[in-house]
Amino acid sequence: MTLNIDEEDPVYLGVYGMFEVVDKQYLKRRKEQFGSASGFLWKCGGVGLNKTNDNLFFIDDNTSDKHPYELKENTDEFDVAKTQLCSFIRKFNELQGDEFLQWFSSVCDVELLLRTYAVNVACGMWDDYWNNSNNYYVYFNSKDENNYKFFFIPFDYDESLGRTSICGVQTDAVTHNPLNWGRENNKLISKVISYPQYRKIYINALYELSSQDAKYLNVDASIERINQWHELINNYVENDTGQDMAIEDLPGMWSDSQKYRLWTKDENNFFTIKCAEIEKIYLSETTGISSFESKEMDSSLFSLSGIKIKVPSKGLYIKNKKKYLKK
Repeated sequence: MTLNIDEEDPVYLGVYGMFEVVDKQYLKRRKEQFGSASGFLWKCGGVGLNKTNDNLFFIDDNTSDKHPYELKENTDEFDVAKTQLCSFIRKFNELQGDEFLQWFSSVCDVELLLRTYAVNVACGMWDDYWNNSNNYYVYFNSKDENNYKFFFIPFDYDESLGRTSICGVQTDAVTHNPLNWGRENNKLISKVISYPQYRKIYINALYELSSQDAKYLNVDASIERINQWHELINNYVENDTGQDMAIEDLPGMWSDSQKYRLWTKDENNFFTIKCAEIEKIYLSETTGISSFESKEMDSSLFSLSGIKIKVPSKGLYIKNKKKYLKK
């Protein structure tokens, strides 16, 4: 970014990041996915879709003030929007069993919701809805109180990829259990995955992101991708302010832990550790085995049914009478 003021010499300020604002234009650009861009968009923080007190609802006032539920679009229909959101919150928290499943699947693409949140957890984003009641929007694509599609939109991912905090139920977002990610009373995900069919979708989505055959969180693919990004900006980091002129593999200074790394491939690499933690959960949920050894193959391997495997691929086996994970 270069700053020019009148006739003074331009000042080069360095490389800046840009992020997309969640607003009317955001909805219009995704009208096909949302089905409509004319519904009610709420920015939420400090509350977990579990309360409907009147003093929690606000209209966007174009200030930096933070409100629990802030209506961002169609503010002239605030009362209608508030009634709709309150109705959703009550139904979500009060309905149970088949009645809940039938209603929620009719107003929400549940698989999309769970796959979206799997990305959030796989990135180690602790400052989120589930753990910290923070950094999310909800969008209803219709103004009808009962006939709509509900969308969950997370944002603001500066607290992720190895930046940790003692916050909510977490002390370390890199190793924290994805199935118990946050506060008990923030139920949007925990209630949904309490049903086996949706728990399976969520776990499979996590595994898909972390699988060594995928290119999402795989350590080698991630390091290659980061290095490519570095090549794009290396020549532009030095700037006239003398600040932030080094690319270093360190978490932000506000992170409670400074040990995790992104493009340094060692025992503290975020991608390696996060993928291993997710893999443990996946194996435990799909095989019932909660403990195993992980080391290089050096003796005969057998399938879980006792058949000797001559040319094993990646997976879970028995070796020396113990569970063994071949990577």
